Amino acid sequence: MVQAGAVPVTWYSVTGEFQADHRNPTALLYQQIMREHVAAMSMGVELYLATQQQARL
Repeated sequence: MVQAGAVPVTWYSVTGEFQADHRNPTALLYQQIMREHVAAMSMGVELYLATQQQARL
């Protein structure tokens, strides 16, 4: 496929395209899978949640 011009992508980017809107009913499951397998996603989510918690105080 690469020889035909296809550009390889990771499973992370493909699933991101499937989950284009984080308000989607499957968003929580998608985010859980990402946090378990992609360290940067886990850190980003934890930072976001901490910021949200701090804003409520």
